[in-house]
Amino acid sequence: MFFKQKLMDWKVEINKSNNQVLYNGEPDDNSTSADVVDQASSYTEKNVEMKTINRQIKLISKIDSAIKKILCFLHMYFSF
Repeated sequence: MFFKQKLMDWKVEINKSNNQVLYNGEPDDNSTSADVVDQASSYTEKNVEMKTINRQIKLISKIDSAIKKILCFLHMYFSF
């Protein structure tokens, strides 16, 4: 049960982090800027953030899979 709880806590933490980035991010003022360098920098930063979120989403699915394995093992172990 310890590892299951650790994984659940980790999943919640990742979801909170993703929501903060997606919903609390500052408006992209550089997208309308006349400076091409500022626009490119802003685009690169947003791209890195989205790649990080995508990796975390994949990690969440792996966490879910590990939790299912733990529950399956516990069910098999304690059902005898």
